[in-house]
Amino acid sequence: MAAERWCRMSSASTANVDRWATEVAWINSRGFVGVRVNIALADADSSGLAYNAASPNYSNPETVLDLIIGAGLKCQLGIGGDGPPVNSSWYSGVGGYGSAWPYPKRPPAGATGIPVIEKTAEIKSACIALMFDKYRDAGYNPFDYCFVELGNEPARGGAGAPDEMSGFWPGSYTTFKIGTWDSPGTYDPPGASTPYMTFCEYFNLEMPLIDFKGLRLIAPTFACIPDGQDLNGLTQELATCLSNSTDWLPIFKATFKPMWGVNLYYSLYEAEVALGASLYAHRAVYGRDLRVERTEDANSAVYRLQQIRDWIDPDAVEAIRICETGVQPNFLRMSTDMDNRLRKLNYFELGRARLELLDLLVEQDVDGVILFTATDDEPSSDPDKQFGVFNDDLGTVAAEQTYSAEIPFGMRVGESVLEPFAGTDYQLAAAEVLPPKLS
Repeated sequence: MAAERWCRMSSASTANVDRWATEVAWINSRGFVGVRVNIALADADSSGLAYNAASPNYSNPETVLDLIIGAGLKCQLGIGGDGPPVNSSWYSGVGGYGSAWPYPKRPPAGATGIPVIEKTAEIKSACIALMFDKYRDAGYNPFDYCFVELGNEPARGGAGAPDEMSGFWPGSYTTFKIGTWDSPGTYDPPGASTPYMTFCEYFNLEMPLIDFKGLRLIAPTFACIPDGQDLNGLTQELATCLSNSTDWLPIFKATFKPMWGVNLYYSLYEAEVALGASLYAHRAVYGRDLRVERTEDANSAVYRLQQIRDWIDPDAVEAIRICETGVQPNFLRMSTDMDNRLRKLNYFELGRARLELLDLLVEQDVDGVILFTATDDEPSSDPDKQFGVFNDDLGTVAAEQTYSAEIPFGMRVGESVLEPFAGTDYQLAAAEVLPPKLS
């Protein structure tokens, strides 16, 4: 049976408030069953969730949850990936640290860090309880509709780690390869020699304090960062992620059908080849040799999923969820830069590639597949950041636009695609022409 299709929406940060309703409406109308959303613990706006450590404001997560539940969608609530805002309410009011710690995604080590972890665990528990109670009160079974994502890409090079070139990672790539989980159980500093915790130290202390309400958990997602055509960072992640996992791992494994999260992307950039939507999707899933079994393409989906299956405890009931997958123009070697492309940019074709990729991934014996993303996170002027069906101006009325990449999704569910979902015109690439019946 095919896996469920989900879509990621913008986080519960105040900056995204004008996007949420349109994103949820689109996700609900395009055949997805659930939404991945992060609580935005790091939101630095004065109305953000944790801006004031002494008085958390749950209005943003509450609004997002109301929209998702109103649409009858499931929710994967991300509670990790960031630390709290590094403002005085945290570093003085909670931690007594005296000044901002240098790496917000890792709390200060020692006694000053313990109160910080206790407070973040309290806020995360409250967000989980909010989700649980709202689904239950709306008549939905939380154990069927609610999931908790513990973190996102904590390994070096991932979105949930300090910048890979920062001082958090002393030495060279030889010492801390891309994909290394910063665990002092295997490696010496940074854990022992810096004034901030490694991820596993942080996780071991925080996770026992969080009330998960018995919901299914997704472990911090593997980033699977490609390293040329023949290597990926997942190998290093699997080799290091369980070092010093003394407290968090038993809790995770004791839950009902725990899931390992993985983010899967595939680029043709290093391959110096351009492919159409269908061939690209098949190559991304089955590898450049297009073998259904045991491809040698280390960055293909089937290769990386098999790596995880070979690594998972065979005696445990564990599943895999693809927490992110998507296609941006450069993955297809599309570009607006004449010196850096093999194909002209075409958003409609880009949308077809995303749909074809989802069609193949949901057949890969995984628990679910989540599209990244409804709305661009970065300025739409950079094609390499164009993962969404809406540009990053969604919600600004005057500038919001729907990429023509959305049209294949609308066609799939039989919806009219004569008008864009947001804005007054489709956003087209230079010289792009809509299909005849839409022009």
